[in-house]
Amino acid sequence: MNKILKVIGAVLLVVAVALVIGGLLGPKSFKTERSVVIHAPRHLIFTQIADYRRWPEWSPWYELDTNCRYEYFGTQGQADAGYHWSGNKKAGQGEMRTIEIAQDMRLVSRLHFIKPFKSVAHATFTLDSAADGDTKVTWGFANDIPFLMRPMMLFMNMEKMIGSDYEKGLAKLKKVCEAAPAASELEIMTMELPAQTYIAYRTQTSTDSVSALFPRWMPKVYDYVKAHKLEMAGAPAGFYYTWDLEHKKTDMAIAIPVKNAGKGEGDYQVLTIPATRAVMAKYYGPYNEKMAETHSALGAFIADQKLTKKAPVIESYVTDPATEKDPAKVETDIYYPVE
Repeated sequence: MNKILKVIGAVLLVVAVALVIGGLLGPKSFKTERSVVIHAPRHLIFTQIADYRRWPEWSPWYELDTNCRYEYFGTQGQADAGYHWSGNKKAGQGEMRTIEIAQDMRLVSRLHFIKPFKSVAHATFTLDSAADGDTKVTWGFANDIPFLMRPMMLFMNMEKMIGSDYEKGLAKLKKVCEAAPAASELEIMTMELPAQTYIAYRTQTSTDSVSALFPRWMPKVYDYVKAHKLEMAGAPAGFYYTWDLEHKKTDMAIAIPVKNAGKGEGDYQVLTIPATRAVMAKYYGPYNEKMAETHSALGAFIADQKLTKKAPVIESYVTDPATEKDPAKVETDIYYPVE
């Protein structure tokens, strides 16, 4: 028994000595970064990075566990926003939180890994102007390595592990951002939008319910217009006074422009959009296919021109998809009132 205990003691001593030596020889910290040049405006790219709800479109880690649970918190795109995740052994568990943000230029996040190993790291995105209107995106990673984990680092190629993930993620980010229509492709223009009166059904609802509200309420608004013998003065429209992605809520209206509207009744009210300066683009294609990208491009244009947005954003449905056989020819004109 004594011999066995001596052997065990000797083994434990060797292991302890090896850990100490490994801790002394192993790296105290780790840093790496990767870069890519993206043919897209800064604002559009930064929106993809700063809003964590958009990360599933390009992040290399979302493929590790398609059933991973994500809980978002804070106001996305601002400091102290982030998310918690909890997934399988590959995805692990932890929290990511924005701790520093400079709009369209730099974002720093704190990563708190809980499983499979507890550690803290920082990820940094830096956006710089490149030639021909392109944007250089640099994604960096840095962490301090605890003493007991340093021996393990002697046998792990962190540069390859993290670097390959970053390269994959940046390649997907490039693909997503460059697939979004650019301002020149959309022929974004600044114009004077004349005053217009509408008969509308206005409501506050969830963003997920919007697509179901239009086929339900647009025919009713049409019927109201006909029943009151009002003259239509243009294409039907959607108004968006607010669009809160964090809480999935919107204040919106389904509207038809008319002449001599009079007064609204019941569920229907008269809304008047005063004459205003606006930024406008024509979108062609099925609704929702790339509509979000079009809105992002308009937002980028407004930011680049240092304009201030006003509510409501207006979508004018020029083409009726029920009568146009070619979805690519369906036209939606989008207006952002500005000052």
